[in-house]
Amino acid sequence: GAKGDRGYTGAKGADGIDGAKGDKGDAGAKGTDGIDGAKGDKGETGITGILGPKGETGMPGIPGPQGEEGEMGMPGHFGPPGSDGAKGDRGYRGYTGAKGEKGDKGEKGERGLRGYPAGYPGGLPGEKGASGTPGLLGANESYFEKGEKGEKGEMGQTGYPGNDGKGFKLIGAWSSSETYHNDTRDIDVVTYGGHTYGCLKTNINQSPTNTIYWLTLL
Repeated sequence: GAKGDRGYTGAKGADGIDGAKGDKGDAGAKGTDGIDGAKGDKGETGITGILGPKGETGMPGIPGPQGEEGEMGMPGHFGPPGSDGAKGDRGYRGYTGAKGEKGDKGEKGERGLRGYPAGYPGGLPGEKGASGTPGLLGANESYFEKGEKGEKGEMGQTGYPGNDGKGFKLIGAWSSSETYHNDTRDIDVVTYGGHTYGCLKTNINQSPTNTIYWLTLL
């Protein structure tokens, strides 16, 4: 037969009991990083902490090697001479330079004519005058005047000069650790106790008052 009309909807039924909690779903994908925020202002400087105690002094370092000896300074000026001391022994005589060669001897001048001597046999001597002529001679009835003096020969050539003598080398104040020399060229000179001494013999640690090795100069 024909379909009948739809009936009225019934009232809503009561809610059913909640079902059990389902399993946790998978984590979602990571979101995009946000934009960096603006830099914050610099904070104020904090209060300085209390100063700690001073540490102990460290051990001294190992001394470095000794530096090279510097060049010798210029000799100082001599001080004023002191009062005269007792006369010391006579020092050794210094070396004499070699003698120069002897110059050539000049040529001898010609000898003047010789007059006959007074008192020649048979003659009479003339009277002695201040610078009179010889007296008459009887043997030959004549007389001769004194011959003229020959010319002086030329002076020989000057000999070669001798070798240079020694010179003084001013060292300064005497030191017991220094070696002092008297060699073929120089004589070392030192000051000691207000006096000046010259080295007579090469020595070390010999006081300038030792007259075997030193000669007082001032």
